[in-house]
Amino acid sequence: MILQNIVFPKIGICTEEELYFKKMREDSSYDYEHSILNIVPGDIIKFNSYFNAFLADRWKKYTDISNCFLNVKGSGKGNLKIYRYSSYNGMELIKSFDVNLEISGTDISIFSSPEEIYGIVFFEFEAKTSSSIVSGEFYSDDNPVNDISLGIVITTFKREKYVKRNMDSLNRYLFSKISDKQLHIYLIDNGQTLPPFENNRITILPNKNYGGAGGFGKGMLELYFGGKYNHVVFCDDDAVYEPEAFLRLYNFLSMAKNSELCIGGSMLKLDDPKFIYESGAKYINLEVSPNKNMLDMSKFSSLVNFGYEEYATYHAWWFFAAPVSCVMKLGLPLPIFFQMDDVEYSLRLREHGYTTAELNGICVWHESFQRKSSTATNYYWVRNELIVSSLHGKKLSVFTYIRWFTKYFMQSLFVYRYDRARMMLRGATDALKGPEFLIHLDPSTYHQKLLKQQVDKPHNISKNQIILSKYNRPVRNDKIKKLVMMITLNGMILPGFLRNKGKNVMDKGYVIEPLQGFRAAANFRKERILYVDIERMSGFIVDRNSKQFWQLLLKLAKMDINLLLHFNKNRKLYRDAYKTITGIDFWKKYVG
Repeated sequence: MILQNIVFPKIGICTEEELYFKKMREDSSYDYEHSILNIVPGDIIKFNSYFNAFLADRWKKYTDISNCFLNVKGSGKGNLKIYRYSSYNGMELIKSFDVNLEISGTDISIFSSPEEIYGIVFFEFEAKTSSSIVSGEFYSDDNPVNDISLGIVITTFKREKYVKRNMDSLNRYLFSKISDKQLHIYLIDNGQTLPPFENNRITILPNKNYGGAGGFGKGMLELYFGGKYNHVVFCDDDAVYEPEAFLRLYNFLSMAKNSELCIGGSMLKLDDPKFIYESGAKYINLEVSPNKNMLDMSKFSSLVNFGYEEYATYHAWWFFAAPVSCVMKLGLPLPIFFQMDDVEYSLRLREHGYTTAELNGICVWHESFQRKSSTATNYYWVRNELIVSSLHGKKLSVFTYIRWFTKYFMQSLFVYRYDRARMMLRGATDALKGPEFLIHLDPSTYHQKLLKQQVDKPHNISKNQIILSKYNRPVRNDKIKKLVMMITLNGMILPGFLRNKGKNVMDKGYVIEPLQGFRAAANFRKERILYVDIERMSGFIVDRNSKQFWQLLLKLAKMDINLLLHFNKNRKLYRDAYKTITGIDFWKKYVG
């Protein structure tokens, strides 16, 4: 049974070579056209990398493998060494062989008993002649313990370019390595605009635009009633997939001791592919903290850090696998369009005793969410936070919610994001309408209304609106300034002669901040803020507006009173309706 393939970079997916291998000499090179790693005599190639190291500790914890072998396919003579790193013994050489690599494969025994299986294991090859490596795998002669079949559910809305890119990639690198019986793609087409694919490995399911939650729910229903696949794998349509992630997922689940094990994939940054953005996260007291954030996975020290399992309350659905049987036991997602649907379902899984594991190489690359978010996103953030925490934050008092809402609302006012504050108010208002609002809502129509009502919409920014020295500039933020900011409501009650005047790019009253920046200290006493994505030259301008400030501050006070008076009653209503709105009968009617 193959456990883990040795993989190499691919054009169009990832060419960050140090995520796959490390070479000592520049004249060794990877041939992308022919998928061959060419190695000059005397060079040492190390596979102590994110994709190609073998996390023996992780395999030992979640599977019962009793042995492990390495097979390397290539050509040339050299010395092959097997290393193991562990917290017990540090780095140790455990095997060393002079080998003559062959295209048919050279096999090496690494572990012959369960007691030997621990640590992070990798191999290195020192070439004595001109050599090459084309592929390889870690494998075991143990038989699979689970009959696994994967239904890959990808929700999309008018993103044909991304879907085509990903389907072409899977067709080229994945479908020939795993059968349709073992893996099938379901594209949930919320926009109903996808052209047909001439590939029987891909099924398109037209769906109402009920957001990511509606699409993933539709996919779960299809798998549940179809009965062909016993695991659902949720993936984002605009993520970039490493095809090996699906094979590694299949192999890991096939050997898992727990047949109901869930797997959460890591998200690496599309604009800086070496770095992890999140690998599981903690959701505590309405706040999210990503695990493994900004680990540079080109470094072995980061791989060691990744090897330490960190407590996580949820795993996002850019790549997440769960048994289809959980539909009967737990139901389907909350019908909340998007945002927090994956958090809520992860909390539900955890509360029902499901375990989620992570494994190196099971990942996607994804664009920053700051670039994808709009002002309307804040409506869903607030509404869905209040709904989800009503169901799972049983120990939180209503004052926790008031403090949380007030904190982020005031943040919006201090940085002149009045449109964001209005969306937050609307989200909280709708959350207080109770579950009947969700049950009778047409989310597609409502979403379009929200988009039309946005004021702060990113648009093209001309060069004459930007001075780079003003962008994200360092600002004083000491205790005295913080005190003054707090007393003066970030300068809102300061007299005009104490404010920096002017709304033109050269004026002191004009500042430039990142598109999703919320630095109140940078905006203190300023008149105008340009929020901009500097790479894309897209953004919007907001101005200090005392009238809007005081009107919204009054609305905040009223909302805090409403939360105090009505939130606990609505929390009970959501809990009473929980099984109904996540049940199969509701969802059959909901998505048709």
